[in-house]
Amino acid sequence: MKKYIIITLVLIGFASQGFSQNARFITSGKIVFERRTQIQKTVQEFVELTPMMKNQSEQIMQMFNGKYKPFQVTDYVMNFNSTASYYTPSDPQPDTHQEFDRMFNMPGQDNSVFTNYSDQKRLSTKGIFNTTLNISDSIEPIRWRIMDETRDIAGFECRRANGLIHDSVYVVAFYTPQIVPSMGPESFHGLPGMILGLSLPYLHSTWFATTVTPSTTPLVVDDSKINKKIKTVNEKEFQATIKQIASAFGGGDGGKYLIQFLNF
Repeated sequence: MKKYIIITLVLIGFASQGFSQNARFITSGKIVFERRTQIQKTVQEFVELTPMMKNQSEQIMQMFNGKYKPFQVTDYVMNFNSTASYYTPSDPQPDTHQEFDRMFNMPGQDNSVFTNYSDQKRLSTKGIFNTTLNISDSIEPIRWRIMDETRDIAGFECRRANGLIHDSVYVVAFYTPQIVPSMGPESFHGLPGMILGLSLPYLHSTWFATTVTPSTTPLVVDDSKINKKIKTVNEKEFQATIKQIASAFGGGDGGKYLIQFLNF
């Protein structure tokens, strides 16, 4: 009987130790996100929304589908601590991503975002075609509705939340409370934990964490890697600039669709 009691206590001890390790809460570290955009569907949306291209949509898509891969894949690194995050494209990209990125680059593919949650400020670097700007603005709230669905992402149990940005763009996120800061890729935030998965169906794009590396000491996260030589504008000025670029596509909503990639 004593033998069974001892074995039971040992098993309970191991279980408690395992639970303790799994239940640790992370406040600082590095996350690698993989962004995947269904580029063929995105281009098709753009062509069909652009009057000057719509009549030739079939020929354009045949040419595009024969030359390019279905997905554009880019890795991003996000360093974070309890009050700030810096999200930027990985340098260098994995070999499997390089060929496609050289041939075709979607607006927003090179976004870098520094967010200071202490003062609710954000400094981003965004480029569209031959225009690159720094944008200084405040953090805007996102309307979220937490759901019951869960899934495992990068070894963390994550819970689903449905959100709405810019009053009309639907987004699905998966967050984990095990990583405490209320942050996420790009400019997404506002859930009770770190966002490790993200989907924007309208833009045929997803972001999912592939690795999470906790830091035992708080990382220094600031805007020192943002290129200050680039012109800095506020959000209103940025929107005016990209709308002017969008108008070069001859009316319609094609240009407006592309610049949505810069608005999150």
